[in-house]
Amino acid sequence: MFSDIVAHADHLARLPLADLVLDTRHHGGGATTIDALWMGVPLLTCAGDTPASNQGALFAGALGIPEMAVRSLDAFEERAVQLATDRVASRALRAEVEAKRRTAPLFDQPRFTRHFEAAIAAMWEQAQSGRRATIDVAATA
Repeated sequence: MFSDIVAHADHLARLPLADLVLDTRHHGGGATTIDALWMGVPLLTCAGDTPASNQGALFAGALGIPEMAVRSLDAFEERAVQLATDRVASRALRAEVEAKRRTAPLFDQPRFTRHFEAAIAAMWEQAQSGRRATIDVAATA
């Protein structure tokens, strides 16, 4: 379904009217996909072999629902038809997205901030010492 361009708040408000977001094959939806997931709309994506074609799969995994990403176009079609015709499965997936969006790392801004700040501190320390090495920041809770 296509609609007019509206203010971001209006865009977010109408997203829950959708039953499912179908991600594009060669270049994932990016911010549009994140908006939909944030508003509790399930995603179906076909994981690709390039970073751009794998965005949806990365988002699905970070949300803790990797089964929203399939590996083939045949599986994509089969799952889309199943979700379109099986209201129980569709509602269950929506409920899972709704529940996990409140707890998953994908939307945990404070955790992201702590991790990002630790990475910046490690880069600064490395720059000051003159060392050149891979920076590995341990996951933060």
